[in-house]
Amino acid sequence: MREILLRVFPMRIFLALIAAGTTALAQADSYSFALDSIDSHIMMTLRTLSPVPCLGTSIRTQVQWEGDTVVVIVSGFIRPTPCIDGVEPASARVSLGRQPKNAFFLRFREETSDDMWSASRAEDGFHVASIRRSFTSYVKK
Repeated sequence: MREILLRVFPMRIFLALIAAGTTALAQADSYSFALDSIDSHIMMTLRTLSPVPCLGTSIRTQVQWEGDTVVVIVSGFIRPTPCIDGVEPASARVSLGRQPKNAFFLRFREETSDDMWSASRAEDGFHVASIRRSFTSYVKK
């Protein structure tokens, strides 16, 4: 198959097609998150599922409350300087603030993707359920 594609497409186009397919596949379940409560503040740990090539890379996020919905905007990575070679997931520890109600929604945004989760605080932590997901997954602590 590769030989047929190489005859039809020059090598650089062939590699670009492979890279485009890989990028689309990498979007699925790109991040995992966990929730916990510390002194009535909701804390979220966000982590990439695929490793990145620089130790200590963090995920750039913004958090906004819109009514009963926490919007977490994922907007790239912050590489430490200097970059120490190594392979580990990028991560972020994000304070979602105080939520007066026990139930709320989580919306994750990254470029053109938008995931939605429902969450409720319980005695044993949080109960989280997917409403719509394409690039995030929940990990119970």
